[in-house]
Amino acid sequence: MRIQLPNLVKILLKLETSGLIKRKRSNRDKRAVELMLTTRGEKAAAQASEMADAFNRLTLSPLSESERKQFLRMLSLLVHPRMNKLDAGF
Repeated sequence: MRIQLPNLVKILLKLETSGLIKRKRSNRDKRAVELMLTTRGEKAAAQASEMADAFNRLTLSPLSESERKQFLRMLSLLVHPRMNKLDAGF
């Protein structure tokens, strides 16, 4: 995922002011900042994961188990090569 630094700073500031993350200077490298989920952030991440799982179950429910496996395998073939290219900056 390619995010410009100014945009990343804005996103992190919103997450921090919302109480979802904490930022702290690294003890090992003073130039680096460590990000940690707060308790509230952990709860929000768990809730988002549960919502995504429920959505996926509902969306794939018309398919049989073998059809779901085949669909997800084919989707993976489409998505993963493209994600690798995005990560590489293409």
